[in-house]
Amino acid sequence: MSDNDNKNSGEHFEWKRFLLRKDRPLPKAGCGWAFYIGMLILIGYLIFMYVRYKNQ
Repeated sequence: MSDNDNKNSGEHFEWKRFLLRKDRPLPKAGCGWAFYIGMLILIGYLIFMYVRYKNQ
């Protein structure tokens, strides 16, 4: 039985091979600048909401 037949049968799925494969869409070297900008906006929003509701 070939590897392709094993995938089509649905009997066994190799999670380790799926997680270690190299063609997944992840950045090659760290996170991009857009990720850090998004995190700063999120953290800023959380701080703003905390201060706003703490003063009520």
